[in-house]
Amino acid sequence: MFKKIQTVMGLLKAGKRVNNPEAWKKGQLSADAVRVFLSAATACWFAFTGQEVVIDGLVLDSLSAALVACVPAVIGVYTGVATVISTNKIGL
Repeated sequence: MFKKIQTVMGLLKAGKRVNNPEAWKKGQLSADAVRVFLSAATACWFAFTGQEVVIDGLVLDSLSAALVACVPAVIGVYTGVATVISTNKIGL
């Protein structure tokens, strides 16, 4: 665990980067897209209902990261269930 922390801290130095920046950039873009969607949804809510929703940037960032992390888990569960129910060769 300590080795991983040292590795992450080393990445913060100039001239260093992760081996797979594509995955990190896709994750960052996904979280940003969800954050924009949540911001737009709260603005639309206020526009149509007149009720103000008080959400600061930290809450939006936390929700966005959580949603981006949960989507692959939900898809993974769905894929497993779909595999089992679509064949008579295996079961739980």
